[in-house]
This record gives sequence, C-alpha cells and structure tokens, in this order.
Amino acid sequence: MRILLCLSTFILFSACTHLRIVGFNKDADTVTVQGGKWAAIDDYQKEANNYCGKEAKLLNMNETAEGLYAYIYNSGSGTANLQSIPIRRYQYTFKCN
Repeated sequence: MRILLCLSTFILFSACTHLRIVGFNKDADTVTVQGGKWAAIDDYQKEANNYCGKEAKLLNMNETAEGLYAYIYNSGSGTANLQSIPIRRYQYTFKCN
C-alpha cells in the first residue's frame, strides 16, 4: 500500500507543470511561456501552440529567479544551518508563424 501511495504521489506531482503565459507582443506576433523545473520543452511548445492556434517557433529561452525558499540542513556538529535558495523559473519566447 505504501509503494502504491508513493507511486501515485510521484505521478501526480510529475504531471503538474504549472505553465503560464507571462508576455505577448501582438505587433511582433510573439508569446512568452513561463514554467518551473518540472516542465519539459514539449510542455512549453504545446502551451505556445495553443496560444497561437498553430505551430509556434522557439526564439529564446531565459532563466529568472522569483523569490527565495529556505532550506534547513544539519551541519553535522549538532547545529542547523539555514540557506536561502532562489526559486528558478524558465521563460521560453515563441514566434507564432
């Protein structure tokens, strides 16, 4: 039962890509799609194709940091250390052909 629960949790979280449209330029006919580390390039392509209504061409990829999250770890000497890690987001810009 425990293995089934772990497997279903993994599938649930690996299927969530959390993509969103963060920019568009109607004059240049481009769209920018943003996602996290779990999204694959195919997910970005599919989102851009849906926005454009046809096949979109990848122009640019950009990595940004949005805020921080805290990571606490044991240093081995009985003390805990806190580290701030940036939340990485990836932005792909596509041209609607």
